[in-house]
Amino acid sequence: MARFDGRRFGLLTPENTPGLPRTNPTTLFQDRSGALWQGTYGHGLVCLKNGAVTIYTTAQGLPSDNVYALAQGPEGSLWIGGDRGLARLSPNGIITSYSHRDLLASNPVMSLYAENSGRLWIAIGTGVTLLDHGQFQRLEMPASHHDSFVASFRDDGHGTLWVGAATGLFRIRQGKLEPYRSALVDHRTIWALSGDLEGNLCMGTNAGLCRLAGSR
Repeated sequence: MARFDGRRFGLLTPENTPGLPRTNPTTLFQDRSGALWQGTYGHGLVCLKNGAVTIYTTAQGLPSDNVYALAQGPEGSLWIGGDRGLARLSPNGIITSYSHRDLLASNPVMSLYAENSGRLWIAIGTGVTLLDHGQFQRLEMPASHHDSFVASFRDDGHGTLWVGAATGLFRIRQGKLEPYRSALVDHRTIWALSGDLEGNLCMGTNAGLCRLAGSR
């Protein structure tokens, strides 16, 4: 794992960070307290805070030791997505798991987005599941994209939630997933979504980095 301090990169290794395991990282997330969380393949969830390392695995209650996605809710809970569904780590350390039956699907959770309202968007398989105050609602991909898995989310801050998927870019409007038509992104796999200070949507794709100007 590498850390950039504004001037240079430094490596965090088991040799210079006591308790840090040798892992296969899948995702990184920094919470509002400054703690750094690392999802891994096969080694669960690793937390680095104030120089101390804490590890959460199935032994502590995670549904799987393969962790792919992380997000923080407004009350401080950490949402954890992996290949066996969803889990929630409360601020007092209690882990709650949500089954495939709860999620209305049986695929890995690949991405998460937590709204300030408390709603949680879950990329799971070929669609999106919304967890809204304890109730799950499934949003399916359009029929022409029925086998396209969902990989990423981006809230543009203006009421649109962008969704990156295996067959291009989508957005959620009025409770439905709709494709965004553009030669720039059609039929590309959108692995990651981000934004810049000018309001552009930046996309990491299977064909390189793309930018959609003024995406609203």
